[in-house]
Amino acid sequence: FDKVVAALSHIVAKDSNARLVLRSGAIFFHDHGVYDRSLGAVDARNGFTVNGASVSARRLFRPALRIWAEVLSRPEPSLAICGMGMRDVSFDQGFPKPLMVHRAGHALAVPPKAEVIKLNDQHAFLSLQPGDDIAVGDVVEFGISHPCTCLDRYRVIFGVDGNGHVAHAFPTYFG
Repeated sequence: FDKVVAALSHIVAKDSNARLVLRSGAIFFHDHGVYDRSLGAVDARNGFTVNGASVSARRLFRPALRIWAEVLSRPEPSLAICGMGMRDVSFDQGFPKPLMVHRAGHALAVPPKAEVIKLNDQHAFLSLQPGDDIAVGDVVEFGISHPCTCLDRYRVIFGVDGNGHVAHAFPTYFG
């Protein structure tokens, strides 16, 4: 964004009828992966300028797309199998990132070293440390990387309110 603005703003400044508009598509949803890393790079270049002040790009955007998957199996002390796979989530710019564990109506912190190490068609392989408190039946909330290739998998995206209750249904249209 900052590079596009820097490259084109002088052209817009010469024409009082011109207006620079960035149509950034799926960044509306932001993510916990490739877009977040990109905004970190923008911040390393002094962030965005808003009303003459430099502000953090990462603080202006918050990830808004998450995928939830039930823990189906704990076949080994250092592995959990979750009900989410390549059919459900983007993986071209990195694997999903575990954000939170939900159990019996309570949110629990995700173990610090938990990470998705593999996806197959229907399952995510979540690497854990022996003794990590993730059990069969828990629901893991994942952040994604690259919304574009996640959104095209769904006909409807559900929006939740501040309490995590479904409040909206947004249809998607992919050809």
